[in-house]
Amino acid sequence: MLTDIKAVGFWNCSRERAFFDGRIFNPTEYSCCNQSLYACYDHHELEKRHLYEDTVILVENRCCTPLVFLTSGGIGPLLQIL
Repeated sequence: MLTDIKAVGFWNCSRERAFFDGRIFNPTEYSCCNQSLYACYDHHELEKRHLYEDTVILVENRCCTPLVFLTSGGIGPLLQIL
């Protein structure tokens, strides 16, 4: 599988697999200049979903959770829920 991390039993105690794919971005890069920090997180999370989610759903019948981090140590909204 193409994702960065595969974990077993992450979401519950069963033997189900969970898939995660990470990205680290710099909030001061040119592509983020005209966007809020939340919009930048959202953009990177959506991009990861578009890249991997269809394949993971089709092949593994599971979902792929994007893990988005800042170069300065911040974490994306989905990671805050975890």
